[in-house]
Amino acid sequence: MLTNKEIRSLPIPRVTRETKTLALQNAEHKTFVITSGKVKNNVVINVFSKNDEGEVSLHYRYFIKKHNALLYNVRSNKITNGYLKNVFWYKDTVTATEKETEKLKQYIRPDSKSDSARDIIDAYDWWRSGIRSKLRKDQKCAEIDRIMQKVRKVPKSFGSTVSKTMSFSHYIFYDRKNNFGTCSCCGSVMKLSDLPKFKDKESGKCSRCGEKIRYRSEAKRQRYNTYDEGMAVLVQKYAYHILIARYFHITYDYNSSPVPKANVQEVIRTLIDYDKQSVCDYEWYYYNGTIRWCLPQCSMFNPEGFHHFFLKGRLHKAGLTRELRLSDIDKRLQGWEQVNKFIRSGSAKSCYRNIQYLEHLAANPVLEPIAKCGLYNLVSDYMNGNKRYLFSRINKNEQSIIKILRLKNRVQLREAIALNINSEELNHIQTYNDTTDRDRSISDILRIAKEYNGREEYAFALSDSRLRKLSKYVDSLDCWRAGRNNLICDYFDYIRNCESLNYDMTSEVVLYPKDFKKAHDKAAANVRSRELAEECKIIAELLPDMHNKYDFSNDNLLIKAPDSGQDIIYEGQALHHCVDSYVPQVAKGSTVILFIRRKESPDKPYVTVEVKKNKVVQVRGFGNKKPESDVTDFVEQFKRAKCIA
Repeated sequence: MLTNKEIRSLPIPRVTRETKTLALQNAEHKTFVITSGKVKNNVVINVFSKNDEGEVSLHYRYFIKKHNALLYNVRSNKITNGYLKNVFWYKDTVTATEKETEKLKQYIRPDSKSDSARDIIDAYDWWRSGIRSKLRKDQKCAEIDRIMQKVRKVPKSFGSTVSKTMSFSHYIFYDRKNNFGTCSCCGSVMKLSDLPKFKDKESGKCSRCGEKIRYRSEAKRQRYNTYDEGMAVLVQKYAYHILIARYFHITYDYNSSPVPKANVQEVIRTLIDYDKQSVCDYEWYYYNGTIRWCLPQCSMFNPEGFHHFFLKGRLHKAGLTRELRLSDIDKRLQGWEQVNKFIRSGSAKSCYRNIQYLEHLAANPVLEPIAKCGLYNLVSDYMNGNKRYLFSRINKNEQSIIKILRLKNRVQLREAIALNINSEELNHIQTYNDTTDRDRSISDILRIAKEYNGREEYAFALSDSRLRKLSKYVDSLDCWRAGRNNLICDYFDYIRNCESLNYDMTSEVVLYPKDFKKAHDKAAANVRSRELAEECKIIAELLPDMHNKYDFSNDNLLIKAPDSGQDIIYEGQALHHCVDSYVPQVAKGSTVILFIRRKESPDKPYVTVEVKKNKVVQVRGFGNKKPESDVTDFVEQFKRAKCIA
């Protein structure tokens, strides 16, 4: 195949009179003219077309050698391995002389039955696409095969895990007519008269092997599809700092025999790489023409990992500590006992949690110091789905556990470990540290957070004496109707309003008023009045431009902007709708409120209009009713006159 340097150094073919005539014959659609030849054992396809100046010149050159090809855009001087067929749009005309079409067919598709240059190029590109796809798949398969060659054999002790996995699958298949029953566990045949009375599907115990069984009819076993299945998981060393989790599907098919052999098929392999911090799944599936190990075919439906569908099985624990030690993973876990301690903390109770912990530890090394400190509830929250919430509260790039958890000092760390805090409690501690420098124990911080839930950031800033007074004050109030939590929220809203109004915040009368509801409502009204005055001041500056832009009238009606912010409030009160709540939006400039009036009474509220982003979005009359037809026609005239949608 020619190199990029050789392709650019080749001489440019000249434009013949015949090529120019073909390229200019269709004025409505773009026309491409095809010629072909050979250069150094490479087939080259030249594509001519009109340029921006209307002159015919060489546009593309397509260099082909078997299934390899390079597409050279002469005008932009770029070379890619793309397909020539993608250059042509469906409306474009692709043409060539009969002689050039025949040459092209001989060069790239001798078996083509078409006489169209476009069809010949399309056929070659589709063939090339299929070859390239097959080569990519073969390369991927060869890479997977190299990975799978390093997987070790299944240990002999794994058979005991298979038996434990299928321990529920024990039956006595009985035939009352012939007076016998067969135990699927030990294979013993016994008379039904020697067994205690039983019903179909009832639980019992085999008198020969002593295993727990269930009674099933022999006729149903032969007639129906009777089988049991389970999953077993084997964790082994793959390489240094790499584990492999292998998932085995186990089935007992009772149709063929009342004492079947276990059919064990490995279906999933998961590589857990602690150096690359990656988890990769492989499945035993039909791929590239055969059943083999391949990447999951439906992983798009399960972003957490394909193998998680199969994590309900039993973990093979025999020799697991040795496998962790050989792969040098036990140092990260402080031995497998550390994981067992983690499981006993209540955050992981199954094979699913065992494997998931190993995977999360590989993908997120920050979990290692958290687990080693004994903060199992934090790890539990992470594994139970609060991944984003927890990671938003910690510094993953730090080395010290104090800096990772954003704690103040070792004293806080020791208390956090002793209490085994969860992610929500960690959030309260971090909020406290960001709010104040007061020294309080974590127990006191969490007590305050619980008592003042929803407004804890305000309570954290208060002194202990102030908190005691506040607690007594809240208890003295009649809070049975609103509830204590709602009353606390109202109290801190009241304090915030008082601060904004520059009240004396050292006065007991301000901090603990006798009539709290009256004081709260008065402070809120004063704050709103001050805000309204500021908004009306801003609106007054906007009104001249609004009058120039929107004022309009006809014989009977007129539309105008308000003369002040107070006019908008009066409009809402007079027409019994909520336009007064739009004052903040008008002040921000995000919306415009206009008034429609009768000409004979221009000061009497009649209809209100909202214009947002140069578009009429609301037209409301008294009590939010739709306006009359003459008003609707007037609004249409207004929109046409002011070019408003």
